[in-house]
Parts: sequence; C-alpha cells; structure tokens
Amino acid sequence: TIDNYTLLTEFIILCLNDPNINVNISLLTSLITLTPLERNSDNYKSLLSNILLLIVDKYKIKKDKLSELINSLLTFLLKYSLTIGELLYNIKSFPNDKSIVYKSSITEFIFVNLRKTKLSVVIECIEIIINVFSILIKDTNLDVKNCALSTLALVRKRVGRKRIELSDVDQCIGREVMEEIEQIARNVNYDRKYDDVEIEIEDESDEE
Repeated sequence: TIDNYTLLTEFIILCLNDPNINVNISLLTSLITLTPLERNSDNYKSLLSNILLLIVDKYKIKKDKLSELINSLLTFLLKYSLTIGELLYNIKSFPNDKSIVYKSSITEFIFVNLRKTKLSVVIECIEIIINVFSILIKDTNLDVKNCALSTLALVRKRVGRKRIELSDVDQCIGREVMEEIEQIARNVNYDRKYDDVEIEIEDESDEE
C-alpha cells in the first residue's frame, strides 16, 4: 500500500500535465495497475477526486492509444474504487467544454457503462445523471446530443417510469423531450443480469 498520498497526487498531476504523450501513457498504465491494489483505500479514492478531470482531459489529444488507456482506467475505477455517480460528480463540468471529441468520448463511455452497472447503483445516481445529461441533450453537436438522449432513454428503461417522475425530470429536461426519450426507450436493449432490484410492476408490463 501507499504511505504518502500527497506526494503521489503531486507526482500524478505533474505527469498528467506533461505535454509528452509517452509520459501520459506511462502514468495511465501505472494507474491501471495500481487501482485494484488500492481498492479499499479511502485515501486513494480522495486522490482520484483530485485527478479525474485531468485524466478525462486527455481525451482531447485525439490519440487512440491514449483514449483506450483512459477507457480502461475509468472502467477499472468503476469496478474497484468509484460508482458511476461519483465519477460523474467529479467531472460534472464536462458538458460545458467546447471540445466535441472530449464531450463525445465521455458521453459514450458513460452510456456503455450504464448498460453494465447494477440497477441499484443507477437508481442511487439518477439525480446526477439527469443533471449532467440534461445539458448534453441541448448540445449543438448531433452525435453528443443523440448519445445523451440514448443514455437518458437507457436510464428510463432500466429504472422505470415512477422513479424517473420522482426525480424532477420535467424541470430539468422538459415534457416534450421526455416524450422523445420515452419513444427511444422502447427500442433500447441491455443485459438484464445487472438488474439486482426490481422495477415497478406497471413499468414491467409497459416494457413488454
């Protein structure tokens, strides 16, 4: 285990800010190895909150190798250290960024991983998902907007209508867009093995 997280945080930030892509790649590779080892550490979790924005910021470099490593690291973080809600909370400012590739990369990552996140976890983080994606569905880039709509449709499909209505979705998204999301949700498929709790009976009948 690591003894001095302050020094480690400073070192990681230094490497992430380095303009040399090989330094970035080495750092991300090391974090992928480190994350499973530190999965029970609150200090490591705190460290992550300080570096997540710097990590996802590397999507902007538009290098396949770097993007693959970021995806792998974020996947490991969701498996061992953070919930998807905690991840979104720490990078919640990303929808306002000007970089399309940056917003697109993160939005696609969240969409893919919400398919294989336990339903109980999705329910717990409905509020942050809606807050973040209610901004993304207004994006001028169609790819970002459509992925955001698909993400909200997936959440609607998974958590059921009642939980969506209880989350003040109308205020954030609006009734007209919510109707569009309902339409998309009818064609959304996902692996139900991650549904560790049941949705409402009336919603289950609606889905059939």
